[in-house]
Amino acid sequence: MVRPKGLRSVLHAVSTLPSALFPLVYAILGGSIIAVVQHNASLNLVNTYEGLQIALLAVLAVIVYLVREFAAGRRIVESAQPGAWIRVVNSFVESDASADDQAQGIWLDSILDRLGTVHYHRIVQLTEQDLDKTSGRSLREFVAPNYIAHYRRTLMAQPASHSLFVTRIDAVPARYPMTFAIIQNPGEPPGGVLLVQISQYVQQAGGSTALSMAGSFLIRDPDGQLVPHFVSLFTSLANSSRLRAVTLDELQVPALPSS
Repeated sequence: MVRPKGLRSVLHAVSTLPSALFPLVYAILGGSIIAVVQHNASLNLVNTYEGLQIALLAVLAVIVYLVREFAAGRRIVESAQPGAWIRVVNSFVESDASADDQAQGIWLDSILDRLGTVHYHRIVQLTEQDLDKTSGRSLREFVAPNYIAHYRRTLMAQPASHSLFVTRIDAVPARYPMTFAIIQNPGEPPGGVLLVQISQYVQQAGGSTALSMAGSFLIRDPDGQLVPHFVSLFTSLANSSRLRAVTLDELQVPALPSS
């Protein structure tokens, strides 16, 4: 099991809190913001210390929200039965780049911990140009580092689990501008658990924009009212004649030329 470091450690610790405690966390954050606002009704968010406090609390509130969403997904992955299927679709065509997200690493690491006991198939949607490894951009140029690290470690684990479990990452031409995950235990289809990501644009250094996660819908669908439709979307991508495997060589950092 990968041991989280730095901010990831704090987020991982928060993510282990029981769901019942999150309303209390929200109440504390909300109460703090209200107290600061009441303390100075004419806040200047740029020049006042109270404004900085509000900004910090707002950031913390977003972090707690994201950790809560990823924590729920992490618990579902951890509780998945041996032989379960995890199917994920990413889209990297709506922005020139994707933003790194510390909280999202909790979810990605939980999948890595289950490799060799579950089936894991991830499909990455790319532009026509980027799908071409010879003329397109390398994934390292526009995919967030946490994704690149996850893809690399998944492919490194592939030989050990391939004989018993599907472990693969493929790339296809983009068709659906969305990101979602489906988790289904053996005997559970057509139902299962569905996570649908809600994205947002964030400003990067230099004025460019990147796509980052704002939250997600987590839907438990034991009766298969919604999950089969997303399985069909996944299958249509998996059956694409343009599908190609993502390989380790396009994820590695190029070696510096020798002097």
